[in-house]
This record gives sequence, C-alpha cells and structure tokens, in this order.
Amino acid sequence: MKSNFSALAFSIAIVVSAIIIGGSYLKRSITPGTIEVTGLGKKDFVSDLIVWEGEYSKSSTNLQQAYSGLESDKKTVRDYLK
Repeated sequence: MKSNFSALAFSIAIVVSAIIIGGSYLKRSITPGTIEVTGLGKKDFVSDLIVWEGEYSKSSTNLQQAYSGLESDKKTVRDYLK
C-alpha cells in the first residue's frame, strides 16, 4: 500500500506540473493590455514650424551682372515673404 501511495502522489505531481507548464506555454504569446487597430486616421492641425525651399538662377556672360541680378532677385523674394 505504501508503494502505491508514493506512485499516486508522484503521478499527481507530474500531471499538475504538466498543466502549469502547458498553460504557461500557451499564454506566452498573449500580451495583456494591448490594443491593435488597423485602419486610416486623419487629423488636421496647425503647425508653428514651416520649412520652405526655393531656387532661383540667372544666366549671363558677365559674372558681375549675373551676381547683381541674383542679389536683386534675393531682395525681391525676401520683401515678398516679409
């Protein structure tokens, strides 16, 4: 009778530990507290930062005339933006 009791206790311990390990294995990939959303969302907002890029050029056979033309265009663009 004593050998049957230890074999029964050992079998119950194996079953309980298998249930605990199996449950842990199945729950390992479930992340609690996460929300998954698929879709498209849009929101209009007012920005306080803007970056504008621009380019202007002059062509001339005389370097001094081309440079003075660029300076004139630069002043025109700055006055317009102000």
